[in-house]
Amino acid sequence: MVTLAGCAFCDVVRNHYLGPMLQRGEIHAVQIDMLDRRTPLLDLQGRPTTGHDQARAWRVRVAPTVLFVDERGRELAERLEGLGVTDFYGPYLEARLSLARARLRRSDPPVRSATHKE
Repeated sequence: MVTLAGCAFCDVVRNHYLGPMLQRGEIHAVQIDMLDRRTPLLDLQGRPTTGHDQARAWRVRVAPTVLFVDERGRELAERLEGLGVTDFYGPYLEARLSLARARLRRSDPPVRSATHKE
């Protein structure tokens, strides 16, 4: 998840959706602050970066943004941007997770979106 410090919508996604799934072992997840220019990270290819630079590389403009990526960083399902209507967030998240898992099992090509380029 790409997030922002102090973002109330990010807290909802983290605490009500991703956190419980992570605790149950249903997902692997990382969180990056899209404005953090100081904390060193490694991207999925092992190159040094920051949260800010990684968010820019992924063309993330909204927090929270949940991406569904393979080990090379290719998107496997349409990203979830923002929180939207909380009544629908859980089903949207589950649908994208199911699609991403299926594509991982079948090694389908990644999803191409207007906001993401490989």
